Amino acid sequence: MFRLWIERVYIFYFLCRYFFCKFTAKMQGIILAAGLGTRLAPYTYVGPKPLFRLGQKALLDFVLQKMIASRISPLVINLFYFPMMVKRHVLYNYPEIPIIFSDERFEILGTGGGIVQAASFLKGSDDVLIHNVDVLSGLSLETLIEIWHGARCDVLLVVKERHSSRELLFDAQTLRWIGWRGNGKELKVEESTHFLAYGFCGISIFKTSILQECETGKNYSFIKLLQMVHHKGYLIKAHLINDWWVDVGSLDNIKLACSISKTF
Repeated sequence: MFRLWIERVYIFYFLCRYFFCKFTAKMQGIILAAGLGTRLAPYTYVGPKPLFRLGQKALLDFVLQKMIASRISPLVINLFYFPMMVKRHVLYNYPEIPIIFSDERFEILGTGGGIVQAASFLKGSDDVLIHNVDVLSGLSLETLIEIWHGARCDVLLVVKERHSSRELLFDAQTLRWIGWRGNGKELKVEESTHFLAYGFCGISIFKTSILQECETGKNYSFIKLLQMVHHKGYLIKAHLINDWWVDVGSLDNIKLACSISKTF
């Protein structure tokens, strides 16, 4: 009888915790849109990559609408190349959505530095989902957020088993991040007897407070940001997906992206 009572208490506790996280925890968003888009030349000679159109929508619209539908708010978009064109597009098409612009036009900050600056506009008490503007996928952001709440880590990196010139390395047992390899180089922040290599999908979730511990206004890469976070003792883990995924940042993938975009 006592054991049954204890089991019911545990079930009640975990149900309360689940629904508390689901309905009270807020998810903020950052869209990384500051790149030069050199792989999409010659289009990007006259316009920014975020406004490259697939059918009736710009790349930015696909990501923005997906995040809005997932009730991610507020949103920060970082800008560098043709920033006023992107601002006009957003303000005209999404006038009622709380969107903040992190302007890097005077000094581009790299992916890591751009994330840190964008996070400075957000609440440190809420988490943040970060999404590259040139990534389309079948991943449900609502499902990803639910997985995040149960992941027991400080950073969650969405990865996929795919060919990539740059791969993230993870411990085979725990899926914690241990390093990176690419371009003939390998960097490990800790040793692991068995590790797995995955391609990063350009989607991640961070505790915003961690990003706000980092110095703003500095130019550094995403890998450097991960190193800094790891050095502070925070746990970085992988979430492996099997959903379709495409990097629309290159002309080679445009035909594939166009066919997929028709399903949206």
